[in-house]
Amino acid sequence: MAVPKYSYQQNPSNELTGFKIEDGTYKDVIYTYGKVSPIEESEKLRLKFVYNIHENPNKCNTDSGDFINVIGDILAIEVEKENNADSREDRENSPTESNT
Repeated sequence: MAVPKYSYQQNPSNELTGFKIEDGTYKDVIYTYGKVSPIEESEKLRLKFVYNIHENPNKCNTDSGDFINVIGDILAIEVEKENNADSREDRENSPTESNT
């Protein structure tokens, strides 16, 4: 299953950024991630996470394995974005000059 489009949702009463699924089976579900923990499994890195549903206007099954896989894929994309941003920042701010 392809990762659906999603957007960020700011919550004025909470500092956690929410995510709103914009299309597909879980359209309009808004949720946040709680604790996220890496789990190493035979050369693969998996993420264990807790999530909270804030809005579910279409009464989707947010306890299903499919939903958990979808938001797990979104989390993996966000972690990858953050890791890429961090590595790019480190290169730009490195005090060591390139010898090329």
